[in-house]
Amino acid sequence: MIRANQLSLVIFMVTCIALAGCGEGGAAIQSVQLEAASDLSELTGVQELHGSLSITGNALESLASLESLEHIHGDLVISRTENLSSLSGLQNLKTVSGKITIAYNSSLKTLDGLQGLTQAGGLMICSNPSLINLVGLDHLSHVSGSFTLWDNESLVSVEGLQSLAHISGRLSVTSNPALNDLDDMSSISFIGDDLRINSNTRLISLGRIGRVESISGSLNLNGNPALESLTGLFGLTEVGGEVFIHSNMNIATLTGLEDLEQVGGNFLLWRNPALTDLSPLENLKSVGGTFEVSELDELKHLAGLGQLEQVGGHVMIHRNPKLVRLDGLNRLGNIGAGLLIGENSVLVDVAELGALRTVGDNMVIRSNRSMMNIDGLEGIDAIRGDVTIIKNQSLANCAVQAFVSALGEEAVSGTVSVFDNNPDEVCE
Repeated sequence: MIRANQLSLVIFMVTCIALAGCGEGGAAIQSVQLEAASDLSELTGVQELHGSLSITGNALESLASLESLEHIHGDLVISRTENLSSLSGLQNLKTVSGKITIAYNSSLKTLDGLQGLTQAGGLMICSNPSLINLVGLDHLSHVSGSFTLWDNESLVSVEGLQSLAHISGRLSVTSNPALNDLDDMSSISFIGDDLRINSNTRLISLGRIGRVESISGSLNLNGNPALESLTGLFGLTEVGGEVFIHSNMNIATLTGLEDLEQVGGNFLLWRNPALTDLSPLENLKSVGGTFEVSELDELKHLAGLGQLEQVGGHVMIHRNPKLVRLDGLNRLGNIGAGLLIGENSVLVDVAELGALRTVGDNMVIRSNRSMMNIDGLEGIDAIRGDVTIIKNQSLANCAVQAFVSALGEEAVSGTVSVFDNNPDEVCE
């Protein structure tokens, strides 16, 4: 007999045998699978389920018999249904200790029915082609795992997430082609791992995710062609992992990162063709990994990086066709790995690197056709790798040789290569 207040029901048993994602050794997982209306009647009056609940198949049109269910001690999977248009029937569900997966439901238009849900162990909402918003999650405040919102082709907004404050794992918003903004995520104050916002074709605004002051994982903003600024990130001071801002065609400024002071991993700015202004990075003091500014078609200067004193990895300034000056790097004293300045066709000099003392690996200055001198490098005490200064058509070979001589053999750990610069220019 089924008790009304508590159920440990086994309709089928699955034994995991050392497979990926199943942990070590074998473990028996108790699950309830509902595929037809007749299955629902077995859970009538049940308030608490010890195990996972799977709702799947084409026969289900309603979840009305589940209205007593309040707690699931396991996962909740609602997947591959064709006739389920809402989740009405789950309105008294308060907590799911495991992961909630809502995926591949072709007729699901709303999450209405989950209004009672306050906590979940994880949340994945993916490939629901008719879902237009997240209304129904209005009281969800805490996700103790990761939250993934992926490939929902009709999703216009994240309305319904106004109460969500805490995500212990990763927040990923990816490949939702109709999504306009993240305004209704404004209550989020903690993200325990990565923040990934990638490949959302119509996304214009990040809302106010900037209530988050630090991210222990990485910040990835890639392939959002309509995104105009990062204003939703006001208040973010620290990223423990990498910052990767890549292929966002309309971002002209990094407004929104004014409070960012520290990046523990790489900071990569790559292929954002409209980006002209780095001045919002005025408080950035250190980057633990590589700092790369590459293939930014409209960038003319690095003003705004005046507080940056140390980079733990490489510094790479590469293929920026309008970059004239390095004037934001005047306080950069130490580079933990290599320095690459290459293929910046109108860069005239490196005078702003006058504070640089140590390069931890190779130093390469190549194919900067307008570079006239390298006078800003005379303060370097040590280069712990090779020195390569080549193919800078306007740079006098004699000036390069003078720099190498002044540097001294003891300062360079590797080999020195100097060729295909300007042999005709006369040094005083």
